[in-house]
Amino acid sequence: MKMYQVIEIYQFGYYQWIKYPNSQRKIEDRDLKQKIIVIYHNSRRTYGSPRIHQTLLRGGLAVEWVNDNILVNSVAPGWFPSKMTQQVMDEERKKKILNRMPLHRFGETKDIGAMVLFLLGKGAKYITGQDFAVDGGTLSYGY
Repeated sequence: MKMYQVIEIYQFGYYQWIKYPNSQRKIEDRDLKQKIIVIYHNSRRTYGSPRIHQTLLRGGLAVEWVNDNILVNSVAPGWFPSKMTQQVMDEERKKKILNRMPLHRFGETKDIGAMVLFLLGKGAKYITGQDFAVDGGTLSYGY
């Protein structure tokens, strides 16, 4: 049985459809899928859809806004003391988390502030579309 028979359409229409060039939407979807795959693999297969979305958004805005002299970057904080971490972390979990960081300590809010201050300063005037992990080296360990 032929494919056009399985999906119950006319043979001529099926073969015309196969020959038809890809639509702009199909090309864009294929390109987006490729970008998602690259981001996922570059993250050592750790990024889920929210992080992939953030990466694509940051890159798109960086390209779109650069002509308006707007630079777009993001800061990705690692483990910082908070009410949330106090609620989900016992001593055993704390020890495991700290062992996953080369610095073996939690961050301080001033660490994030220092990165943001740098990105707002003259030293970052040629940086756009980037994500900066302020995580005590956690990503370097592969987490």
